Amino acid sequence: MATQLELRAHFLALGKAGAIYVWGANCQIITEDLMNRLCKAVDSEKYNKEYYDGKLEEGEGKPGADCSGAMKPVSGYDTTAQGYYNRCVEKGNIKDIPNKVCLVFRRKDSKKITHVGCYTGDGYVSEMASSKKNYQRKKLDKSEWDNWGMPDFIEDPDREFSGVWDCDTTSALQMALGTKVDGIVSNQKLVSKKYVPKASTKSWKFKLLGYKKGSSVIKALQRWLKGMGFYSGNIDGWCEKKTVDALQLFLREYDYYFGDLDSKMGPGTVRGLQMAIVDGVFTSIE
Repeated sequence: MATQLELRAHFLALGKAGAIYVWGANCQIITEDLMNRLCKAVDSEKYNKEYYDGKLEEGEGKPGADCSGAMKPVSGYDTTAQGYYNRCVEKGNIKDIPNKVCLVFRRKDSKKITHVGCYTGDGYVSEMASSKKNYQRKKLDKSEWDNWGMPDFIEDPDREFSGVWDCDTTSALQMALGTKVDGIVSNQKLVSKKYVPKASTKSWKFKLLGYKKGSSVIKALQRWLKGMGFYSGNIDGWCEKKTVDALQLFLREYDYYFGDLDSKMGPGTVRGLQMAIVDGVFTSIE
């Protein structure tokens, strides 16, 4: 069994490795021997020796996979796009896709499932698109997909990255950064609220006047971002423009956020932060 984060990390890694679409492959490294074996096993007029020789020339040394074969290192089994859809423990229309890492599916003539990709929980889909396009990562276009599904190889299908900075998010960040754990981002200026437009009022405490020291968890986050080279402002504990900018830059650099650098702690930024917390990245430096 795998987690949503492992599925997401696998597909991002395929992109970084420059994965090549190869019919019949399951993320093996492309070699002459592999191409010869696939050519013999597939035995197709379309996927013939010329096809596999071309794929060898195009991607030798890189991972190769077709759309369903890209799932095997995480799922542990090999099946078709239709097979993965059949084995989903939850599924629905693409218009109702949840804020979860899951699979997305395309149908042919509104009937048979013919293609599968991975929705990475942040508004984007990663997929082995086709023999011509290879690996693609782009914004989810609901007109291009028909269904979503949570596969049976995910061990925690109910966990969501909500995109709302609530008490649970604050507590998790406090634990990761080693500050007092109370679920509260305290001592925030009222003018800072525009940088955190969707902040939970139970977790974030804003006041017009009177605060001089800021929040301990925001101070810890600022120190962490400064140590990573993303923040150059004061360690003051106030979540203002420089802090949000630095966090967005970090999350983009490490593939947790793919939206605009807009100085706003919107759902996409917060969802990326939640993923990074669960991944344990904030424990990597003091």
